[in-house]
Amino acid sequence: TTTPVEDIRHKLLDRKSDELGDLYRQMDGRVELGVRARWRDEKAIFEELVAENRAIRTARDALLSRMSRPAEATRFDRMRLGELVKAALDRKRKKEAKNLLARLSPLAERVRENKVVMDKMVLNAAFLVDKDHEGAFDEAVAALSEELGERMALKYTGPAPPFNFCEIVVAWDEE
Repeated sequence: TTTPVEDIRHKLLDRKSDELGDLYRQMDGRVELGVRARWRDEKAIFEELVAENRAIRTARDALLSRMSRPAEATRFDRMRLGELVKAALDRKRKKEAKNLLARLSPLAERVRENKVVMDKMVLNAAFLVDKDHEGAFDEAVAALSEELGERMALKYTGPAPPFNFCEIVVAWDEE
């Protein structure tokens, strides 16, 4: 007799064997390489935002002129400035991430952008790369890292199994 766990395994393999075989063939000879990019100096990025955006500059200057007031009196102004900075930062992040992806995506078969988890982070992406092209990808990341220098730091991981590119959906109530 089989245990309930063995029954589940057999049921899964019976239902998904073709899909698992296809996925294995798609991933064979490929690796996952990860790239995370973050700004090195948040203050410098803020200064760029101020220089590029008149609304932020105006809000910042107005707030600075009222710094002698109690915090509660400038609460709305500080919130407004924060909203402006957040929106501009998101636009800058998207633009910078798009530029990074434009440089690396042609070297990958597939790309998956993962969630950006902090304000300093610009990009969090996984790249599915043929093992034969891994060296070219390594060189491209090294060149980008050199080029970005003081502005951005890249964290490069891999090779790893292509977990970000493997997904099997199981609905146990299927018959």
